[in-house]
Parts: sequence; C-alpha cells; structure tokens
Amino acid sequence: MKIRGTLRAACVLIALAAAGAAADVVTLKDGRVIEGRITAESGGAVTIETMVSNIRTIEEIPKFRIASIERKPLADDFFEPARPASDEDSPPDRVDRRAERDPPSSALRDADEPKTMYVIVPIEGTIGEEVTASGVRDSIEFAHRRRVNHIVFVVDSPGGYLYEARQIMDVLREFDEETVFHTYIDGGAISAASVFAAGADHIYVAPDASLGGAVAYSRNNSTGATQVDAKLNSIWASELAARAESKGHPGDAFRAMAEQTAEAWLTEDGSLHGSRTSPEDEQIDGKSTILTLRASQMVRAEMAELLDLGAESIGKSRDLPGWHETPRIGERAMATAAKRRQRLIDRHSHLRRNLDLAIEAA
Repeated sequence: MKIRGTLRAACVLIALAAAGAAADVVTLKDGRVIEGRITAESGGAVTIETMVSNIRTIEEIPKFRIASIERKPLADDFFEPARPASDEDSPPDRVDRRAERDPPSSALRDADEPKTMYVIVPIEGTIGEEVTASGVRDSIEFAHRRRVNHIVFVVDSPGGYLYEARQIMDVLREFDEETVFHTYIDGGAISAASVFAAGADHIYVAPDASLGGAVAYSRNNSTGATQVDAKLNSIWASELAARAESKGHPGDAFRAMAEQTAEAWLTEDGSLHGSRTSPEDEQIDGKSTILTLRASQMVRAEMAELLDLGAESIGKSRDLPGWHETPRIGERAMATAAKRRQRLIDRHSHLRRNLDLAIEAA
C-alpha cells in the first residue's frame, strides 16, 4: 500500500509539472526545442513568444528550419520569471527575509514585457582590412547562437576591396532567410561599403549620411585594360543592383553608384529611375559621374528613414516590442577577425621576405 501510494503521488506530481510546462512546442531540425505561444504564422515563418534567459522574447523562425510544431494550451504562469524559493520552501533557520524589506528589482518588473533582441555590428574602416567577410559571418553566427535574428550594421566606411565586398554579399545572402538586416549609415557607406545598404532589409540614415561612389575599376586609358575594367564594373553594378532589388530598394540607384554610364532620375513622388519619365523629373546623376546620395535624397526616394538617435531608435520606428541590444558581440567578432587577417598578412610578408632572400642568395 505504501508503494502504491508513493507511485500515485509521483504520477500526480508528474501530471502537475506537465500541466505547468504546457505551451506550444516548436522543434527545429538542429534538435533545439522552443516552447512558448505562437502569435503569428505565415507561409515562410512562425513567430513565437518565448522565454530566453528569463527574459520574455519574440522570435521569428523560418519554416525551413522547423521539423515539427505541436500546439498546446499555455500555462498561466509560463511567462513568469524564475524566482528564489519561497520562505515555505526554506529550512526554518535559513528563512530569507530580504524579499519582505526590498522592493522588486527592475529586472523582475520588466521580465513580463516581450523583448526583441538585436546585435550591433560596427562597419568602420576599410572593407577588407578592419571589415572582413569572416567578421560579418562570425557576428551573425554568434547572434544566432543566442537566438538573436536582428543584425544592425552601423556603417561609417570609405570603402575598400571589391573582392571582400562580394564575399560579404555572399555571407548576407546565405543568412537571408533567418535574419533581419538593418543598416544605419552613421557617416558614409562609400564604394565597397555600399554592399551593406544594398543587402539590408531596412536602411536608416543620420542627417549628414551619404551612400554611393561604388565604382570598382578605373576607366583611365593608361591602365591598358579599359575594356576589361568596364566589363568588370558592369558585372559589379549588376550584382549590386540585383541585391538591392531583392530587398525592395531601387536597383537603378545602386547601378548608378557603380557604373559611370548609368543615370539616375528622381521623380516628384520620390521614385528613382535610371531614365527620365516626365519633364518634372530631377536628374541626380549623369553619364559622366558616379552617383553619391545624400541623406535627404535617400529619404525623399523612400530608400531610407531618417533617425537622429541611431540604432537604439530602430525598435520604436519599426514598432518592435522591447528593442534590446545584446552588447559587444559584433564588436568583438569584427575586431577578432581583423586581427586574424593581420596575422596572416604578417606571416605572408615574412615568408615572402625569406623567399626573396633565398632567391638572391641562389
């Protein structure tokens, strides 16, 4: 009888625990399980409200990553943060009376509010030196490990190497389905740095920001390769324009940033085209210049939104609840990748000097 009573009590406890943990269950193909309340579902993604590190969070999951979905009623206390054991659970001589005299912490007060987490990735310096494709990849992957899918590129770069920009474009394309890319142009996104605007789901600008000047190759006849330069420029311009159009940005604008013979015209209603559509259109780039857009022009063309307060105001602008940064992930990833690249350059230089000495000696 005692054993039977014990088993009955255990079954009751298991049932109560299962009821307390009841929630929608999304099982991913990589084995992870996310529990919470599914708030929206579309053809391509599922939005679930869940708890991450004791913080109420909204997460958007692409359907191609999902193995199964099980819908269950949500327990009333599911979104309550884990709290210390109560006095009733403490031994009589170890009762913690701090809760009686201290007010609740702000962390506990705010825990019930949904949070949208984001990671800032600084794009500062030369593309291919301080800014590398491997650093961008590491930043995104580190963010995803923390279940953060909003990436904010804060850009102030004079440009750099085309081959690195194309690799960055490939990285952004690889993570498109599971990441929302925001680009805030704090100063300039010039030349190769324009790839971060072309690849962004949303573009924001500071009042004095600029974007463009993305021509990649010289057209100077003294190079002896004018036709080759023109062809490669055309390829790069097409790639940049296609990437921009895939994100809903005017491809003609990005083409004019990279190809000297392309034109750009701004209409009265703010549309931007590669040719004139009416007598009232304003030509902002001709066949002998490379397009660089000012912040006011980007806003007028509805390519970007003006934000004075930077990345922290994106949440309010896009109506994202609990817009909250996961700090220093992007900063550390970019710095580490830049140091790794510099070590490879130093090693290459050392080996080359040794080779030159060996050849000289021979």
